[in-house]
Amino acid sequence: QGLEGTLTEARMADLLAFLRSDPHSEELLRLLPLLAALAPLSAAPAAKPNILFLIADDLGYGDLACFGHPEIATPHLDRLAAGGLKLTQCYSASPVCSPSRAGIMTGRTPGRVGVNNAIPYMSPVHLRSSEITIATLLRDGGYVTAQSGKWHLNGFFNLPGQPQPVDLKVNESSST
Repeated sequence: QGLEGTLTEARMADLLAFLRSDPHSEELLRLLPLLAALAPLSAAPAAKPNILFLIADDLGYGDLACFGHPEIATPHLDRLAAGGLKLTQCYSASPVCSPSRAGIMTGRTPGRVGVNNAIPYMSPVHLRSSEITIATLLRDGGYVTAQSGKWHLNGFFNLPGQPQPVDLKVNESSST
């Protein structure tokens, strides 16, 4: 099913107009399939699906039982996968934590957002608050967003001077 079957015509037109006006539309277009798969929109008022997006450092495709590992038991993750959407052909924007998170949050290549390596503590590098994030798009779509665990998108975590999760439109955060 194409994107046209997931979005109303009016929302599709608005989204395409926005993307055409953005100089980095190529990166934003890469985010569309993920949003279309995770947060389907329809003309009929229906309950919105819950979205749980899990990211784990150093977890390979074959490291979970639901993806075929013969020995590692992952019953809770298997149950989540069985009741939801499993993405089977995805690639990380980077093999390193900070840039891969920047790519997930923005749908842009890490170099475009200035996050090229793991961000060390007290580094001036950070994800700019001007970036349009998946949290922004979901929140604007009526979702309440939350982030828990490793944030790693700034060097001044929980300190003034750089955007924190709430500055990037995450409603609730219990980050480390």
